[in-house]
Amino acid sequence: PPVDRIYGIHIWPSVPKGKIGVRWGPMMAQTLEFDIIVHGRSAHGASPQLGVDAVVVAAELIGLLQTAITRNLDPHEDALLTIGKISGGTARNIIADKVTLNATLRVFSSSVYAKLSERIRDMLQGLTLATGATFEFKKLMQYPCVDNPRPLVEDFYRYVDMSDVVLVEPAMAAEDFACYQQEAPGLFLFLGIGGGKNCQPLHNCRFDFDEDALLLYNSVKVTALFFGEKALAFSPKNSAAPARGRRRSPGGLRRLVRRPQGPVCALCGRQDLWCHHTTRKAPWQSEIFVCAGWRRLSRRSPPTPPGPPG
Repeated sequence: PPVDRIYGIHIWPSVPKGKIGVRWGPMMAQTLEFDIIVHGRSAHGASPQLGVDAVVVAAELIGLLQTAITRNLDPHEDALLTIGKISGGTARNIIADKVTLNATLRVFSSSVYAKLSERIRDMLQGLTLATGATFEFKKLMQYPCVDNPRPLVEDFYRYVDMSDVVLVEPAMAAEDFACYQQEAPGLFLFLGIGGGKNCQPLHNCRFDFDEDALLLYNSVKVTALFFGEKALAFSPKNSAAPARGRRRSPGGLRRLVRRPQGPVCALCGRQDLWCHHTTRKAPWQSEIFVCAGWRRLSRRSPPTPPGPPG
C-alpha cells in the first residue's frame, strides 16, 4: 500500500532525558563507509630495501587523508574522516605486504562529498608513484543525509508541549532512515537520555541509559501514528489540567474534541476549536504562536488581527 509518511527515533545522550530533539533540514550526515587496502611487497625485516613496507605507506596515508579536509575544504564546510581500524602484517621481523584501513566519511553536501572522493583517489595515485605500493579503494555502504521536511516538523510542533522539545544541531552521525526518506516523507527524532546513569557517548563500551526514558518514546510513537490525521495531541506531562474543549485520556495524551462551531480566532478569523492561539517560549526563538489554520514562528510581534470573517 502507498505510504503517506514515516517516522524514526534514536536515543541521544546529548539531549536531556525527557526531551525530544528535532530540527528541519539536514539533521544527520551523508556517509560513505569504505576500505583502503595497501598492497606492498614482503621481505625480511633486516632487508627493508628489498620490499615495499605496507605499514609505513599506510601510516603516511593516514596523515595525508586528514589534509583532504583541513587543506582542501572551506573551514565553514562540515566534513570529517575517521579511520577506525587498521590491520596488517604477519610477524615482527617481516616487512608487511598488506594493510587494510577501515574508514568512514561524513558530509552534509553532495558537492563536498564528490570533491573529497576525488581528492582521496588523487592521493592514492600520488602515493603509488612515491612509494611503489598499490591501493584498492572499496566502497562498502553509502547513506544519504537525514533531511527532515519543514512541514512535518511544524505539524509535530502542533501536537507537543514545546517545553519538551529542544532544537538540536546537525549531527555527524549517519542513519539508514535516510534511505527510507528517499521513498516517502519522513521525520526523524532524537529521544533524550542525557543525565541519570548515562554519562558515556554512543558506541562507548560502558554506554547505558535509564529505560524509563522510553516512556516518552511511547507517547511520541502514538502521537506520530495519529497526528497525520489531526486527531490526537499529546503531552508527556500529566500534571497540567485539561484545557477547555479537551478531554484528558490516559498515558499523557490529550484528545482534541472538535465542536460544530468554535469561537472565532482573533488572529486568523476562523471558527475552529484549534484556533486557541497561545504564546509559548521556544528554545531557539523568543516566541511561538500556534494555530491550526495560521502558524507563525517569528521573533516579531503578531500581525494585526483581521476583521470579522465573511
